[in-house]
Amino acid sequence: MSKATFLTITGGVFMLGLGLLGGWFFWGKEPAVSGQNEQALRLQGYQFVSPLLVCNTNFGDDSPQLSQLETAIEEVVATSKENKVITNAAVYFRDLNTGREVVVGANERFFPASLKKIPLMMKVYKEAEQNPGLLAKKAVLSGDVDFNANVAVPPKQAPQYGKEYSQEELIEYMIKYSDNISFQVLINELGNEKFNKVFTDLQLFYPDTVVSIDDYITPFQFSLFFRTLYNATYLSAPTSEKALKLLSETEFNDGIVAGVPKGTQVAHKFGVGVVNQQDGTARGELHDCGIVYHGSHPYLLCVMTKSEAAIEKVAGVISRISTVVYKEVEENYQ
Repeated sequence: MSKATFLTITGGVFMLGLGLLGGWFFWGKEPAVSGQNEQALRLQGYQFVSPLLVCNTNFGDDSPQLSQLETAIEEVVATSKENKVITNAAVYFRDLNTGREVVVGANERFFPASLKKIPLMMKVYKEAEQNPGLLAKKAVLSGDVDFNANVAVPPKQAPQYGKEYSQEELIEYMIKYSDNISFQVLINELGNEKFNKVFTDLQLFYPDTVVSIDDYITPFQFSLFFRTLYNATYLSAPTSEKALKLLSETEFNDGIVAGVPKGTQVAHKFGVGVVNQQDGTARGELHDCGIVYHGSHPYLLCVMTKSEAAIEKVAGVISRISTVVYKEVEENYQ
């Protein structure tokens, strides 16, 4: 992993123009997000049915049974702020068996950066369920722009221009290695309108462009993508299983994964980007969200951060939060 700070990689990420491993954000704007107070999300667009996507979508008050966990998370966040490793952070935890949850920094918004690769994967898979053979469709990649140049966490593998790839192969590059070239190809093929529909299906705000510069999503809101995959309510059960298996093979082990015992399965995705502020300063955002498959209590953890520190230090904050969460689940929450 690069030793450069978020600040020093601003120029490289700016070239991306995709809001992937980089992004550009203006602070202070808080776009309205519908659906947060709904008790259930249902898929729209049908005449006679109303398919259920997610229940209990109003996080309300934190579960009193998890007050110790909430305090532990808040202490990590506060200490990291005092040490100037992060400027802000928000955390969402949900026990996937009981629905008990903890929310820290509930109103703080972030740009999802490479987390957006999850809804793109979901929509391509959704299209493929209606169009058999889509994932096997192959095309030769054309172009000469290296969208992975100078990013904070370079992909270990990436497709090459002039070679032929199927959409299934491009999804694997995009999710496992967080490759940006495959993201560009897949979203161009899908179209921004269809990509936007994944957000509107979950009643989430989306700025209608992959080059948006707004912070617009919370960890709780982004968790809905993982919940629909875990519950197999947006995609079929076999397709949801395939998507989460691929996410369990993500090549980033310095955040949530580093905070749990070796060998623990984690289906997750990270996002990292440089934020150019209106006042000319720059800040970084590093996020890691996913499902930790604890033996008795699988849980969802989403951590989003803002910082001016080196990416390794910020990843360490996410790792420490992951550790205190796993410890609480393992020792105290049965």
